[in-house]
Amino acid sequence: PDELLDVINARPNICNQVHMPAQSGSTTCLERMRRGYSREAYLDLVAHIRRRIPGVAISSDFITGFCEETNEEHEDTCSLMEAVGYDTAFLFAYSKRAKTHADRHLNDNVPEDVKVKRLQDINEIYRRKLEIKTQEEIGRVHLVLVDGPAKKVGTGMAGRTDTNRRVIMPDMPVPETYCPEVAANRQLAADMTAVNMKAGDYVAVQIISGTTATLHGRVLGKTTLQEFYSHHGACVVESNDHVLHSDISTES
Repeated sequence: PDELLDVINARPNICNQVHMPAQSGSTTCLERMRRGYSREAYLDLVAHIRRRIPGVAISSDFITGFCEETNEEHEDTCSLMEAVGYDTAFLFAYSKRAKTHADRHLNDNVPEDVKVKRLQDINEIYRRKLEIKTQEEIGRVHLVLVDGPAKKVGTGMAGRTDTNRRVIMPDMPVPETYCPEVAANRQLAADMTAVNMKAGDYVAVQIISGTTATLHGRVLGKTTLQEFYSHHGACVVESNDHVLHSDISTES
């Protein structure tokens, strides 16, 4: 409902991300899956959500090689993934589950090697589109919620952006307060009192690099949700709209 979308858009303490499991990009395949919507309805809803929540991250689930899936239906799924460009996607090749409608009434006739190839196709599209999104993140300043030490020992601290992207940051003392004008001046930032980060802290992070799985950034200072939002009116700020646009190449 639009009321829920408007709450997500208006409240900075709600993650700016919506999970929209598509399963397939083909209306005929969706009918066999008994999903209750068409390709066109799904795309219309994606467009509506993006209008209602600017900058929203969209995640999804897909099953490839479903019962009786044709080449044309697979191409429909590929084109849907191209059209939407997901921020996160969980991709699977179909495997039979006992006591389901598909198990009882449909023919699992797509060869395993075809399922594997089709899974590779949609994974390639997903990763290629996400690589473009990742490059667009470079230079942006995000409000990040610290989770704690990264899983890989010695790689730093990990956290999540408002759009649920994973961020790795150096595990070192950071300025105790985030001020955009101070953060833009390395000398002033170095003169500020430094404190350690811990799980549950909010920090302002400028993205300096990234992969499809993880963003990497430098911490500009500890902050609060309210403080960051009062500075920028959002939980992310574009580098070209803000004073924090220099020196990111020196951080790699």
